Amino acid sequence: MKIIDAHCDVLWKMWTRKYLQKEPIQGAFYKDVEWLQVTKKKLARGKVALQACAVYVSEDPMLKRPFETALEMIHIFNTEVVSEETIFIRGLEDLERWQSGDRLGLLLTLEGAESIEGDLTKLEVLHQLGVRWVGLTHNPANQVADGVGEERGAGLSNFGKKFVEELNRLRIAIDVSHLSVRGFWDVAELSKQPFFASHSNTKKYLNHRRNLDDDQIKAILQADGMIGLTYVPYFTSANERVTLDDLLRHVEHVCSLGGARNLGFGSDFDGISRTIVGLEDSSQTENWVNLLLRHYPDEVVKGFLSENWIQFMKRIWS
Repeated sequence: MKIIDAHCDVLWKMWTRKYLQKEPIQGAFYKDVEWLQVTKKKLARGKVALQACAVYVSEDPMLKRPFETALEMIHIFNTEVVSEETIFIRGLEDLERWQSGDRLGLLLTLEGAESIEGDLTKLEVLHQLGVRWVGLTHNPANQVADGVGEERGAGLSNFGKKFVEELNRLRIAIDVSHLSVRGFWDVAELSKQPFFASHSNTKKYLNHRRNLDDDQIKAILQADGMIGLTYVPYFTSANERVTLDDLLRHVEHVCSLGGARNLGFGSDFDGISRTIVGLEDSSQTENWVNLLLRHYPDEVVKGFLSENWIQFMKRIWS
């Protein structure tokens, strides 16, 4: 079974090491270094066949201009991650080539719209560079909307509404992880294409601001979008020791709401320091798959792992 991971922060981790810590990163993704939770070899050991790599630009005002920082991360992606051993997926043709072969698939995504600096032309540039999924916010507010960490809790700004319309026009998938509740409902009303959450769990089992309540889950299902349950332990359980069984409860809940065909996973590896026991990095992904196979039929698990994401991408790009 091919496995798709809908979110990781390996580019942010590599950018931080190169630009802030002033340490070399050459070949790190292929050398299987300990400081990365996602590397080519770890993905192979965990049988992860397609990895979405997020361009995440911190809200820290002391950093460089957001757009320039995003370009630096994309340069790292192109020079340190993409190679002849991979397929950079930018549309249906690339997706089909990946499906028919055994090379690692790579998706380029954006986590938070700070990078476009309120300029839709910069969104067009990032699209031309291969960005195909966009998360509207991180936890704070930006020019598009409030994130879940903004106490005001506002929805889409006037510019944010234009931004969503432009994402629809470019057929860029809209990621609502990190978005405020009001922003979520604005997207649900405005977007003419399915939308998704790349790395969020359910409020049913942990009432965390980053998790989805049942009404939000049902709205994503109604839109024929995707829910990427995440391996972040503090979105999974309030216990200090979080296990795969804790994560399984979130799967069971989404399925109980009719979401088995709209469910996948987004690890958030390299964006977390604590991990679920038995799921410490990409190489451990098979532990999770084996547990799923003990509870669900093979075809259902195949959907969770890749087929649901594949069908979602086809709905966006067709």
